[in-house]
Amino acid sequence: MNKLLTIITSTYNKGDRNRASIQSILDQTYRDFEYIVVNDGSPDHTKEILSEFDDPRLKIIHQQNRGFIQTMISVMNEVETPYVAIQGAGDISLPERLETQIQYLQSRSEVGVVSCTVRHVLTSDTFIPKASEKIAKDEKPEKIEYNTINQMIRTNIVDHGEAMIRMSAYKEAGGYRPFFQYAQDRDLWLRVLENYSIVKLKQFGYIKITDQKFDISGNPEKAEKQALYSLFSRHLAQEKIATGEDLLE
Repeated sequence: MNKLLTIITSTYNKGDRNRASIQSILDQTYRDFEYIVVNDGSPDHTKEILSEFDDPRLKIIHQQNRGFIQTMISVMNEVETPYVAIQGAGDISLPERLETQIQYLQSRSEVGVVSCTVRHVLTSDTFIPKASEKIAKDEKPEKIEYNTINQMIRTNIVDHGEAMIRMSAYKEAGGYRPFFQYAQDRDLWLRVLENYSIVKLKQFGYIKITDQKFDISGNPEKAEKQALYSLFSRHLAQEKIATGEDLLE
């Protein structure tokens, strides 16, 4: 495979939100990629919506429900490109997101993950921005750069859906771990930081759309589980710093 980039979306019950989300990837200024969309056993009309797309870059997989983390591990194991971008199901990538991120990773081999500035909106919001906000020439392109695990222990700067990952960094870190039903991203970032930096670009390039009826932030039980998994990932990282051992492994 000569392509440099694979984009992955695992979608479950996002319904009509899939249309604009997938189209936002197909409309990127960087166009030479494979886009894998997995319908993870959605009982709604996701299958019918995905059938509307006809683009040679798009590979659609329909499967019985396996859950997000198992789906991501399975797809990532098959990736052959040096870079992978995550596209959160139902979210919007602004047109220059992929081009900006891949150029950045190509320019800095020590960076394992790059993200961008994210705007959070609710499905009830009437205004959704359509264009990137340019960085002035005299501004540094980084908004935040992490070089240590302790920085990620304090604050997670990557929302996951907007991340682009260097596959060598992903593999060296051991990839996603099936234990983490939630907070699998933070667990991965903490391990990536053992060998690479993580950068959040200042440029606004991603819109995370939250539906309070279905998404984690609107479900107190899921939100509590996510917080506990996140806490545990940080505990594992702290113990590894102290003892050199990963207690989960």
